[in-house]
Amino acid sequence: MSTSKHTPYQTPKSEPSMVKYIERSLLASSMWADWVVLKTLVLSFTDMVCQRTGVTRSRAHLMIWNAFTAAVEQDPHSPVFTELQHLLTTIPDSERPIFIGRLRVGVLIHRGKTPKKAEAEFQEWLADPKNATFGNYRLQSDFTTVEVPWSSSSSET
Repeated sequence: MSTSKHTPYQTPKSEPSMVKYIERSLLASSMWADWVVLKTLVLSFTDMVCQRTGVTRSRAHLMIWNAFTAAVEQDPHSPVFTELQHLLTTIPDSERPIFIGRLRVGVLIHRGKTPKKAEAEFQEWLADPKNATFGNYRLQSDFTTVEVPWSSSSSET
């Protein structure tokens, strides 16, 4: 009979700070599986990037995460833009703003901000009501949502 200890998931130390932040913030949420699917899909481009560019796997991951940040910032030329948009449609409307918010903070971290500064900058952006509204939901500063049925504006990702 085995008595193995269950250790909670920990993001590998080799992952970028952005990924560490996103995983830490989504791990205990219902959006964890969505993140795992998205991360797996994004990293599935690794071999192709290595083959086409001749770079190392480590460099390919950096290139892929750069493309991911561009997709989060709505760049339709990003090679992972379509995958991100498709995945977002599978997340319930009430949770999508939270997921997008966490990704946006992750992008700020990827761009060099500390997690604390990235969250503060995101909160400033979120203070503008037009930025906080995603379809019929408004993202609150504590990363919860409230329904705003009268809203017709949308700022997806």
